[in-house]
Amino acid sequence: MNNKIIIFTKPWKNLSLEQLATLVKNMGFDGVELAIRDGYQVTPDNVLTELPQAKKIFESKGLFIGSVAGPLEENIISAMGKAKIPVLRTMAFINLEKGYFESLNETKNKIKGLSPLLKKNHVKIGIQNHHGYMINNAIGTWQFLQELDPTISGSVLDFAHCALAGEPNDMALDILKGQILEINFKAGYKYKDNKGNWLVHWTTGDEGLYSWETATKLLKEHKFMGNICLHAEYNKINSLVPLVGEEAQELAVKDLNYLKSFLMI
Repeated sequence: MNNKIIIFTKPWKNLSLEQLATLVKNMGFDGVELAIRDGYQVTPDNVLTELPQAKKIFESKGLFIGSVAGPLEENIISAMGKAKIPVLRTMAFINLEKGYFESLNETKNKIKGLSPLLKKNHVKIGIQNHHGYMINNAIGTWQFLQELDPTISGSVLDFAHCALAGEPNDMALDILKGQILEINFKAGYKYKDNKGNWLVHWTTGDEGLYSWETATKLLKEHKFMGNICLHAEYNKINSLVPLVGEEAQELAVKDLNYLKSFLMI
């Protein structure tokens, strides 16, 4: 497979763009999914000036920005268009005070309203499935996308969240074939804390609920040619506290090598 492997920059918010690009290069990735959030290197407020600068910095290291993770805002889409970044990843959130369907309709209507800007800038909205009060799985994503123009929308399929929802990888790929913009790799499992609550522990690829080896075989069978994004989400043992900085870096390199071992077969 000739897929590019990118990494989500969430664990390294305190680095400068130059430091972040150097880190990603040294870890061995092809590029990044850049977090555009308050408190990060590029924010919704400074995106028009900082995203082009980020692109230059990453390209100077031989890297690229394959997608961004941020809110559905016009200035972000405009900046992505100028920087020629094709995918804006987001989730479809559920507010039960409004109800499941009303919440999704609000998000769909917002995307529809952004359609002219998305087409003008050649940007697609990538809906990621995610456990919790969001669309959890592939079938929910497929249903959500039915009313949206495929030239401006698609799926960012996350196998780990499918696994948490009990949806097999082969079924998820069959449901969303032809609509997948990017594939996420991370690993998690549920555990019960000392109060009897079921929580999610994010770990390395060899310990999660689904097989990365099987997943890569399925991607080969489906001839998936898009970017694969390693999300580098890890928790401390028996804790919801995420690992960041050097601790996340060490595990991300381990996962990158683990993933590559299957992609090269």
